[in-house]
Amino acid sequence: MTNIVRSPRASVDTTSAQFAQQHAGKILGEDVAAGQPMELRPDGKLWRFAGTANSVFFGIAPRSGRTGQPMTAYGLSTQFRAADQTLTIGKTYFLSDTVGEISDTAGTKDANGSFFAVGTSDLIVTRSFGKVG
Repeated sequence: MTNIVRSPRASVDTTSAQFAQQHAGKILGEDVAAGQPMELRPDGKLWRFAGTANSVFFGIAPRSGRTGQPMTAYGLSTQFRAADQTLTIGKTYFLSDTVGEISDTAGTKDANGSFFAVGTSDLIVTRSFGKVG
């Protein structure tokens, strides 16, 4: 399993974001970086995706944020810059077993895939708001 190298310019595509699933009004439980997958835990806060018990994959972070700040998670159908010219178009990508990362192969936290590469830098969220195990 190899994690993709997240782009320092990770960001949400504003055109797709208009029509994508959005989850507003949540507070960050820890610092997150733009483009990181997040989970919603029973405490009602957003955390970097770790696949913890009773948590659900909730979407990706559209920007970087600090603990305690509000954040809107962008879910299903969101296109976002994830890497810099290293993705394989048409390939499925997965929530990594490494906290807050995206992998190029299935692991124990995501066996089916949650992202699809539509460019060498861009992914689309294809699964969100639920258990992915």
